[in-house]
This record gives sequence, structure tokens and C-alpha cells, in this order.
Amino acid sequence: MTSKLRSLVLLALPISAALAWSACSRSVQLGEQALGSVGQPPKTGGSCDTGLTPCAGVCRDLTADPLRCGTCDTACATGKICSASACTGGATDCPDPSAPDVRYVSHDPLACAASLFQCDPGQEPFGSDACGCGCIGAPRQVTTGGCFRTDGTTCSVDTDCKGLGCGGELCANPAQSSGITTCDCVAPTTAACGCVNGLCAWWK
Repeated sequence: MTSKLRSLVLLALPISAALAWSACSRSVQLGEQALGSVGQPPKTGGSCDTGLTPCAGVCRDLTADPLRCGTCDTACATGKICSASACTGGATDCPDPSAPDVRYVSHDPLACAASLFQCDPGQEPFGSDACGCGCIGAPRQVTTGGCFRTDGTTCSVDTDCKGLGCGGELCANPAQSSGITTCDCVAPTTAACGCVNGLCAWWK
């Protein structure tokens, strides 16, 4: 190796080392800057940037995160948004998945488009790109008069109500009703006995 080439190699070594140290330093600085930001681990000491809260080791914005709205453990219902730390109706109000008369088939609009499903009696299908698809209880129309008899007993679910009386024509809660009727009717076959707005009633 010539003396001139040797000099160039020796000169390049400290420059390469300096560039490598500079790149490493920038990487460390960038990593430190990312800590504490939304979706990132907290900074050293466990704190997050202003306005963020650590949830399970990740910094979150509890004022706008629908999966952690107001607290780390509060998730908004499907179709709701988180605004000012509270769940509120979004552009579309979707059926509440926790309601007893709601059954979701899928929240994926593509899966819904490819799905063939049937709803139980007393339910009707629903579907949208925002909500997904499933079945929901159809509005119940109370039927009165004639042999469609009730006595105003209260209920929480359909199973609270039974057809009482001589022929089963009285829709009532047996825990509250005497079940006494005039015995001039039989149970209607064109309506169902169930709980409608907190009262036992015949409905279609």
C-alpha cells in the first residue's frame, strides 16, 4: 500500500466513526422523543405527554379514544364516538349490542354482504356499512279487545307473562295476577303473550 493511499484510509476511519456515532445519536434522540406520545410507551418515570394517560403501558388520549373513553376501561358501544371523554352518538346510531333483543351477525360490511342469515320470530334484520348486520326486535303492536285480555300486571321479560284464565285468554304475570276470568274465551292464536313496555300484553 502506498503512503498516499494509507493516509487516505487513516483519514476515512475517524470520519466513518463520527458518522456512525451521529446516526446512532439521532436514533436514540428520536426514540426518546417518541416515548410518551399517543400509542407509545410512557417516558422514563411513567409519564405521558400532556393530555395523555398511560393505559396498560401505552399512552392514550382518553378524550377521543372510543376504546378508552374517559377511563382506560370504558369502551363506547358500536357506532358511538368518544368526544370530551364521553361516549356520544356518532354519524350513525347503531343497535346496542348489549340489548336483549339485538343479535349481531357481523360488524364487517364485507362479511355481511356475503352472509345469508335468518332472524328469529319477532325480529327483523338490520344492516349498514357503519354498524354491520344482525337481527333486532321488531316493534310490537299491542292487541286489545275481544278475547285479547290483560290485567295490567308488570313484567321485565317475556317469560314473566303467561296465558292465564280458563282458556289462557288472559295475558298476565302469574306472580301478580289472580288469573280469574269469565271463562268465555280461549287463548288467541293470532297474537303472542309477552312483555311490552313493562306490561304483560297480547302483541303482534
